[in-house]
This record gives sequence, structure tokens and C-alpha cells, in this order.
Amino acid sequence: MISNDRGNKDAYFLRSEAYGENGEYKKAIDDASKAISLDTANVDYYVQRGKYYTKLAQFQNAINDYTLALNIDMLNPDALQARAEAYESINEKQKAASDYSLLLTLANESDKISADNIKNKIFDLQRESDKPVISLVNPQLTSKFEVPIPNDKQSITLKGSLTDQSLIKLLRINNDTLVDNPKSFANKDFSVNLSTSDLDFITISATDIYDNTSTVSYAVEHIETNKPKISLENPYVGDDGIIPIAGDDNYLYLEGRVQDESLISSIKIDDVNASYAPSDLDPRFTATLDISKKTKIRIEVTDIYGNTTKSVYLFRRDNRMLSDDSPMGKTWVVLIENSMYKGFTNLSSPENDLKSMQQALSNYKINKVIVKKNLT
Repeated sequence: MISNDRGNKDAYFLRSEAYGENGEYKKAIDDASKAISLDTANVDYYVQRGKYYTKLAQFQNAINDYTLALNIDMLNPDALQARAEAYESINEKQKAASDYSLLLTLANESDKISADNIKNKIFDLQRESDKPVISLVNPQLTSKFEVPIPNDKQSITLKGSLTDQSLIKLLRINNDTLVDNPKSFANKDFSVNLSTSDLDFITISATDIYDNTSTVSYAVEHIETNKPKISLENPYVGDDGIIPIAGDDNYLYLEGRVQDESLISSIKIDDVNASYAPSDLDPRFTATLDISKKTKIRIEVTDIYGNTTKSVYLFRRDNRMLSDDSPMGKTWVVLIENSMYKGFTNLSSPENDLKSMQQALSNYKINKVIVKKNLT
């Protein structure tokens, strides 16, 4: 046939198949190449030559031919399956799985394709041994890697995420199974409500479809939610929240105390950080402020759990405090708060006494009150 018609593409293709049946793959490739040169749009020619390259273990050449075929017909099942097998042969597992996945979409349309076999192929090709990575999103962990739970909450919403190359089939939180689905699930974010009653630990366990399992466990830290209490000791402030200021005073010295169940993380007076001992419970604080252009101050106290108290104090500049009708003139009072004695029993409640004295002195024209502690 070829002797009579050098341009007979079908004759070259048929002889190529005959050479292939005889195992003469190089001759088969030459004839297939001649047929392709005569008809560059014939998908079967590329697929056939690719199979001969595969027989010679020239897998990359085979992949090139299958790709040319798929460029002409992207849903050709023979080319897809052959290229997937070639990728598998050179350990390009992800590319092979991609071709098998596309082939799976054609499984209902072709009798030659076994959907179950393809699914098993994809499953094996995507097998990995990395364990899921479990991340807690809410509540955020403390610096001690504990889960903070407010005391006033009867339940919390626990939110997290799982990072894994594969699908997740099992998710447990404490003794409850959140997901148990052998067919797996793709959504790797989770959210669950937990009762805080007798909750001391939170344990999260996740298993992917290849039985890689991760488990994390966090201790629970029950935190208080009460706001700090602020009390100013100098100058004395009445129930009306007004601080009396002399008309010629441009600076204000403050002394006070914060009471709270927890340590204090910050004490701010307007834009000034007050001085205090962060390691002390119920710390005392001091600050000196420029009040020449102020009519009020705001004290903001925050404890280590974020509980915040804000108090605003107004100024009253009373000129009568400096007037001539005051026989004492400009008067300061020094209160000495002694409680730690060597030869007598230590006092346990000097603060109440101090407050009573300040209230009594508020009826007088006092310009400034200074509090001293435990003088010798």
C-alpha cells in the first residue's frame, strides 16, 4: 500500500500497529511519526506512538505525545489514562492523580473505565504520612498555653482549624465526637459549644483519611471578670467625683490604690502611665500631672485579664480656698498611716481610718493632702 501511495497515512498507522504487535517498537514509532506528519490532528496517532514510547520506558516522550493528543481532545479517555499511568511510572503522583480525577468524571460515559479502580488509584497516589495540625482560634491561648475561660460564662464557643494535605474523617473534642465520617469531610474549620462546668482540660484529636492522627491537650485557666476598683487617697475625692484645685496650681500629685482579684497590667491617667508595682496585688500608684490646661482627668485601670475600669474626675478651682478670710492661709495636711509596728500588734484596717479622716478634713479649706506610710 505504501509502495503504491507514499502519502497513505492509514497504511503507515496500520504498519505501525503491526510492528508494535511484533515488539519492534522503534519501527512502530517511525511509522506512527510518518502518519502524524501526514495528519497532525489525529488523536489516535499520538496516543499510539505514546504507547510505543511507554514500551521502551521513554515515559517523558510518551507524556509529550499524550499531551499533544489532549491538546486536540482534552477529554479523550485513552490519552488521559495513558498519561496518568506514565506520570505514575516516573513518580509524578500529583499529576497522575490529577489525570485520574479528570478521568473519573468520564467514568459514567465510558464502559472501559472502572470508577472504583480509578478512585482507589487516586487514593493511593495521594497517600501521605503528615499528621493534621490543630490550631485553636478562639479562645486565644495564654502565654502559658492555657485556655482562658471567664468565671461568669456557663459555656464557651470553641473554634479551631485543621491543616492537612488530606481530608479529615474523625474529630473528637474531649469525650465528644464532633465528626465521624469514613467518607471524610473537606471543611477543616470547626466550632463547638462546651459547658464550662468542671472543665479543667480541653483535648482535641483529629484523624485524616490515611489514619494519621494528632492530639493536643490544653489546661483550662478560669479567669475572673470583676472590674478593678479605683480609690484616690491624695487628693481626697468625694462622692461627687470632684477634685478641689487651688487656682494657682498647675501640677497635681496623685496617690491612690487599685483593688482587684488579679494583677494589674496598666494604670493610665490621661496619657500618663502611673507608677506602680506590677507584681503587687492591690497596688498603690502615684503620678504627677500637668493640669494647667485641664478641666478633668480620666483614670483607666486594666487587669491582666482585660477587665477595665474608667473613672473621670472633674476639677474645681475654688479661689476662696486662698482668700484672706481663711485664718490658716494655704494649708496642707500630712496623714501618717502607720500599720506595721515592731512593739505593737499590726493594724489591719488603716485604710478605713484614713478614709474617715479624709472625709472629715473635706469640710475644711485644705489645699493639699499628703499621705505617708509607716514612718519610723
